[in-house]
Amino acid sequence: MAYGGIAVSGGTTGHGTLIYTNLLYSPLLIDSYGVPETRPTVTLGGTSGATGYEAAFAADRDPRTLFKPAASDSDQILLFDLGAGNTKYVYGVVLIGHNLTEDNTSDATDSYALAKFEGGATSDCGDESQDLTINASLLTPAYHLLETPATYRYWRVRLNFNASTALEIGEAFLIGSAPLAFTVNFNKGYVEEREIGKVVNHGFSGIPRVYSRWERRRMDMTFTMIPEAQLLAMQVAARNGHVIFSPAGASGYAYFGVLELEAPKFRKIGYWDVTAHFTEAAQ
Repeated sequence: MAYGGIAVSGGTTGHGTLIYTNLLYSPLLIDSYGVPETRPTVTLGGTSGATGYEAAFAADRDPRTLFKPAASDSDQILLFDLGAGNTKYVYGVVLIGHNLTEDNTSDATDSYALAKFEGGATSDCGDESQDLTINASLLTPAYHLLETPATYRYWRVRLNFNASTALEIGEAFLIGSAPLAFTVNFNKGYVEEREIGKVVNHGFSGIPRVYSRWERRRMDMTFTMIPEAQLLAMQVAARNGHVIFSPAGASGYAYFGVLELEAPKFRKIGYWDVTAHFTEAAQ
């Protein structure tokens, strides 16, 4: 299974792919005419979280605060209720800050183990049930993209571990738009740097001790002669609070962070140059 799990094509190494993830939380949802849309009302429920780890912590925009129910080897559920009359299409789900791996949710050793994304007209979500994409070695975002987006009122993440385990989810996002596979990929000479936040303590006798508190990737990319449709899609992504980015498409890793764009430069009718900066959420 590819780390990114996103089926894309084209380019010498596959097009970089961008998924917008914040259907539930963005104040900047707009329609195709640029008119702001009303955000859907969302109620979170399902398996009761322990005190201090309630379901609300899966939607507070801070992956360090956890939704965490009691340990179990039965179904554990995070339920999204988008309200009666919901007309917002859902394209998939993203989980970050979680404790899922292919091993601990695999039915290879336990026929009841599973990791599902499900949707439906009622809270039992019986109309749609598909597997989450989970990477075994690195806890990159776990997610699933629906082949056909849907407008069900209810969506849920349903997990069953192969041993008694307390599910942990730092943040859950319903994907609110189709993934963008760049028509024109970024130039090969892009810069990737790793930022490391450090604390220095000079301690006893002035001997410095350095403690790394966090790290994150930053990718600076230039795009040359991209069509206007791609520029507009990238601008929509930059308005989102968070995005998932797979620089190498299905052959590489998926990262969670924010996208920033510099002012585009006009090249000719319908084509632009633009520099993009992707900054990963600190780990």
